[in-house]
Amino acid sequence: MYKTKSASPLQRIYARKSREIQEYQACKARIKARAELSAGAYIVPTKYQHDFCLFNYDAFRFPDEQNAANEIISGYTNDETVHRDYIRIVNQIISQN
Repeated sequence: MYKTKSASPLQRIYARKSREIQEYQACKARIKARAELSAGAYIVPTKYQHDFCLFNYDAFRFPDEQNAANEIISGYTNDETVHRDYIRIVNQIISQN
């Protein structure tokens, strides 16, 4: 009867490391895919953000801020999604006031 040899310790270490590398690469790929999905997230603005933009439009001094306020107002009015960068800008101004 033929007796099989067990793998040498170096072969076992190599197999374990290659399995860990594959798992690591798969994990990185999942994290990257999740980040790409959330990077361009579009969100429906809240009523509070809409009301703040509508009644405190003077707080938005720069054109980028005014554009963000306009996007929030139109997004909430039309029940559309708005890019999260606009929401972030408005939330920063809300926290400053």
